[in-house]
Amino acid sequence: MPQSRDRTSVLLLEGIHESAAACFEKAGFKNVVCERRALDSCALTDAIKDVHIIGIRSRTQLTDVAIAAA
Repeated sequence: MPQSRDRTSVLLLEGIHESAAACFEKAGFKNVVCERRALDSCALTDAIKDVHIIGIRSRTQLTDVAIAAA
């Protein structure tokens, strides 16, 4: 069964425009976190452990190691 939107966590990195967070919230997502910067590999691995949706720009590198840890 799909995760309900109010229990789905969203992480937006690298200063993605605040309108993106507003769109998620308008669509019913309750757990939207925005970070203004890219995260280093250790911080990224920790940050995505319980995240269902991640929004990145060009600086963040989602490595196999980070995804496996999630």
